[in-house]
Amino acid sequence: MVIKVDIKADLTDFDNVNDIYLIRKANKLLNFGVERVLWIVTSLQRVYVIDCHNPTWYIVDWAESITVVDGCQLNIKQLLDEEEIEY
Repeated sequence: MVIKVDIKADLTDFDNVNDIYLIRKANKLLNFGVERVLWIVTSLQRVYVIDCHNPTWYIVDWAESITVVDGCQLNIKQLLDEEEIEY
């Protein structure tokens, strides 16, 4: 399991910046043996959910609860609100 937040790389070589970089990086992580990637994009308030066991990758609003591992849910918006963190 890897959880990434935003992108801090030089993306000048990518046309569709976020999507292409995220897909390439996620594929590298999966090929390395990572089973699941959650990539939080704060500027869009979205989470990319990428799982090696599910060929359908998807993007959800960060107000949605996401299963991190069995029995463990993550809701970014709820967590930020509870900690009184502005976004």
